[in-house]
Amino acid sequence: MKNTFSLVLVVMLLAVCRTASAAEPKDVGIVLMHGWGLQRNPPPGRVYPHRWNDPLANALRQEGFRVVQEEMPWGPNRIIDATLDGAMTEIDAQVEKLKAQGASKIVIAGHSMGTPMALAYAARRDGLAGVIGLAPGHHPELQPAMYPDFFPKQVAKAKAAIAAGQGDARITFTAAQCCVFYQDFSTTPRIYLSYFDPDGPGTMSGNATSVRLGVPVLLVFGKRDIIFKLLDDVKQSYSDYVLTRLAPNPRHKRIILDADHVQVPGQSVSEVVQWLRELP
Repeated sequence: MKNTFSLVLVVMLLAVCRTASAAEPKDVGIVLMHGWGLQRNPPPGRVYPHRWNDPLANALRQEGFRVVQEEMPWGPNRIIDATLDGAMTEIDAQVEKLKAQGASKIVIAGHSMGTPMALAYAARRDGLAGVIGLAPGHHPELQPAMYPDFFPKQVAKAKAAIAAGQGDARITFTAAQCCVFYQDFSTTPRIYLSYFDPDGPGTMSGNATSVRLGVPVLLVFGKRDIIFKLLDDVKQSYSDYVLTRLAPNPRHKRIILDADHVQVPGQSVSEVVQWLRELP
């Protein structure tokens, strides 16, 4: 009886400690990044990159969390104008903004292509409170199998240009937007490979594997996301792809919603808020 009482007391004390140490919204700063900005028929003028993330961003702000949203190098107005290392430096600046506002716990979040970039940051920087991946997209390591007719040629073109001393000259590449359409854009071979080299620094698998120990990751998928079929076609499990590459952590969490690729951020509000509130 005495042992039972002691066990109950320990459990209660642990629960109190968890509650007491839970993150306060005002202490949590979130860098929220958009996805790949390639568009089939872009409208004239500047394009707003955060359309799909705004419902989540606005809800987080209403809950008291601090949120920064800026256009990243893969955004619709930039496609792509800085290397992955340059993107990491831009995230550094956003993190500093959040800290200046009073955030003591930093979470890096991204939708679609923003997910591997969030993982890339967590693989290169210490001290993060967490990472959130919303409808993870951009798997250059799988694109030779997904798009065998054109993707290997793009990578070969970039490597040949670098070998010829033209690594910083702007040339035209072709990319896919979730196999829905293909579009040409121009950038330098060096910038292109930093995101699209199947063996380079922009891979989903490589960045997931390299996330710093102890950093919890929340992954949210939409069961109607076309990427489920894309990965299934190359014999990969979309919902397992990142999670199985992360170092074990009891705070990792995977959620699958009834949503398509672009609906995931807006439909994940309650799940994201709960996970953030449970951060230590």
